[in-house]
Amino acid sequence: INENKINRNINFLSSGEKQKISLARALFSEFDLLILDECLNQIDEKEEVEIMQNILKEYESKMMIVISHRTNLKDLFPKIAVLTNHGQLKFLKRKEKICLEESLETYLKY
Repeated sequence: INENKINRNINFLSSGEKQKISLARALFSEFDLLILDECLNQIDEKEEVEIMQNILKEYESKMMIVISHRTNLKDLFPKIAVLTNHGQLKFLKRKEKICLEESLETYLKY
């Protein structure tokens, strides 16, 4: 396959499609730790959850750090950390995780 043709055709993709391609490239490479920083923020939240569920199922033995401003993925992860406006890292307890949308404002104040 001609690399120039591939690169030229990428320009016609939506930003969500480009994110999916970047994510696929990362997942097909060998990794011990994968950091996904807003990796699916250009697609709708429902599809984001479905994709992340599949990733977590397929790569359950791998270590991943997922960074997101959205809270729709919170139930997929065993541990959640919140970076406050003052630069503090707070780890949420299970009970707090359930109410993340409501408690996020509280964490960001401190």
